[in-house]
Formats: sequence, structure tokens, C-alpha cells
Amino acid sequence: MKIINGTPATKDHGKSRQLSGSDIYVIVLGSLMLIFCIIGFGTLLLRNCNKNEVKTGEIEGNCNKNEVKMREIEGNCNKNEVKTGEIEGNIEQEPVEMKDAVRLGTIKLNNENS
Repeated sequence: MKIINGTPATKDHGKSRQLSGSDIYVIVLGSLMLIFCIIGFGTLLLRNCNKNEVKTGEIEGNCNKNEVKMREIEGNCNKNEVKTGEIEGNIEQEPVEMKDAVRLGTIKLNNENS
């Protein structure tokens, strides 16, 4: 039997041939990979849509981050209250002495060539 261009030259040359086991394996594996890619990209697109929805604050419940930011929280857990210095209590800051301020001042670098 002669082999022409990688295919055996038989009497039924040019007709459709039967798929072997490796051909079926490649087809099934390729179709599964294609399906998983479509599902993966679809979930990425849906996650991006959900992120925009959270930013606009259209979700009801405790998971609404914008609602938590806008709500006035009572107690010491309010970080904005801590930043503005509206804490009541016995917290006192010791005055900084002049020698400490000089010690914490700018350090001069000697860049001169001797």
C-alpha cells in the first residue's frame, strides 16, 4: 500500500473515514474547554455588573456598604468621629517640650565635598 500525503492510498480514498478513539477524545476535550471558557467569561461579566450595583447602593440589607458609610454610628467605633477629635473622655496629650521638637526636626545632610 502506498502512502500519499500521510493518508493511505486505498480504493476508498477521498471518502469520509471513521473517527478513531483519539479523534473523539480531542473533539470532546475541545468542546468541554469551549463550554468552560464561555461559562467563565459569563460569570466575570456578571460579577462586574454586581459590583456596579453595590456602588450605586441598590442592595437592601446589612451588605450595603454605602448605607454603612452614611449611617451615624454611635460609640467609639466611628472612625470619622475619631478623626475629627470629638471623643469625650480622659484622653490627654502631653505637651511636647522644645528640646523634643528640635530633636524630631529636619535632619540636615552634608553633601559638600571636602
